[in-house]
Amino acid sequence: MSLLDGLAVRGWLVSAALIWPALGAAAQRPAACVPTEGGNPPWLAAMDAGARDALLATSWYRDWRTVTADLCTDVRHVGRDNPGVKIVWRGHGAADDKLLFYGAGNRHYEPGTVFDQGLQAIQADGSLKLRPGAGVGTASALKSSSYLYALAERFALASRNERHYVYVIHAPGGIAVDETMGIAGPDVEIAGADDEEEIAFPGGVRSRFVKGLFETRFVKNRPAHDAASRLSYVETLTYTPNPGYLQGAGPAGDGEVDVMVASHAAVDVAGGRSVDASTWRFASKDAGGAATQVRLSSHDGSAARWAATGRRQVSFPPSADYSCALVDTALQRNRALAVTRTPMPASAEAASRRRNAGTCIYLSDRDIAVRNASAEAVRGGDHYWTRLSVHWDKPSDMARVRGYRIYLMDIYGVPIRVIGDVDNPDATRFEMAEEMARKLGLKDFVDGLIQGAVAIYTVVDGAPEAESSVPVTVKVSHAPSGAVAGGGR
Repeated sequence: MSLLDGLAVRGWLVSAALIWPALGAAAQRPAACVPTEGGNPPWLAAMDAGARDALLATSWYRDWRTVTADLCTDVRHVGRDNPGVKIVWRGHGAADDKLLFYGAGNRHYEPGTVFDQGLQAIQADGSLKLRPGAGVGTASALKSSSYLYALAERFALASRNERHYVYVIHAPGGIAVDETMGIAGPDVEIAGADDEEEIAFPGGVRSRFVKGLFETRFVKNRPAHDAASRLSYVETLTYTPNPGYLQGAGPAGDGEVDVMVASHAAVDVAGGRSVDASTWRFASKDAGGAATQVRLSSHDGSAARWAATGRRQVSFPPSADYSCALVDTALQRNRALAVTRTPMPASAEAASRRRNAGTCIYLSDRDIAVRNASAEAVRGGDHYWTRLSVHWDKPSDMARVRGYRIYLMDIYGVPIRVIGDVDNPDATRFEMAEEMARKLGLKDFVDGLIQGAVAIYTVVDGAPEAESSVPVTVKVSHAPSGAVAGGGR
């Protein structure tokens, strides 16, 4: 069948703006705009034959026609709306065949609508401008997604609605926005154009390319006696597979968990079996009846920040960076979970080399953080710390606790140096010799203005070892003589 067969409109003489409502449902769309097998965009028939044949020969156009949720989006205008920019379309190699994520909290992106009609653009004949800038309102014909689940979740939570959805997409094509905008990697700084690992789809995404969705909620802080209860947090409620998804295997069955990896860079997953793009299937429990532990690591060994769905966590915590992660399948929601690997800038990665080589981050809902932590120190006349002592009560869940690791924090709350290891899980105290404090340079840099802080990470059993993802941070107050206790937070 010719690509022109099934063309519903033999002439594009009327602007789509006259027949397309900005937020209209599919039922309000002209029939020519609704994708069908063998269907083509109405504007194609009005093109010069030579230009039309050239367009039909491009792989990016064929991808767009297959994926788009609205044929009335004139994809030719992407150059017009981005003057001076060379559009880079996503390729077809293994590096590009990865899952994408779209965060939506808006009412017109409810699951039933998306599973039936796809992820539609706000306005099919709207702007195709990439990254219009903060505070610039556009009736966009683009539907943007990211390789990073955590980033998509952030956009979803920005909605005022109570229910927030992160849709999982497996589709070819789309505009590689970071490459198009000249963002070669995490060290390139362009005003208003952060590296979001973004792929934009003109006209949206058809429903058969939507794998499913994670539903989350944001619980705002509330008054409470203990500091931990006053924190706002994000909670993953459930995962819902799309029954109309046609690009890969169906959802996991009883006793199984699908682990979806959210990363453009290659990630090695130990065990399990690959069942779809960026998706590995595991038994939900190991031979001992405990939750299966999944190990993920950066293929090139680089440091990254890791996050997982299913964890009740503070919103967008400044997590430390590791080259690998251990994840419990107990984090699954309806037999699925997603793990995000966010790349780090080279400057931050250099700092990560101070971590113990081969240490992973442990992502779990186990309550393995220490309790009632405090710290004491003496601040000498030359501003060096002396007699540093850290105290804590053991975690409430000791099943996998192997010991504790104490880090020095910088003024931004980032762990920058290991100052001690405690290999006994029953220990509740760490004391550091004065000569070690001087060797490590534990010193105030501004007289009397900067308080020191340490973080207590719980070390858990694993292969390799892993540190808890949510440490307890303790402020250390200094005085010319004597010791002052600092409270945990």
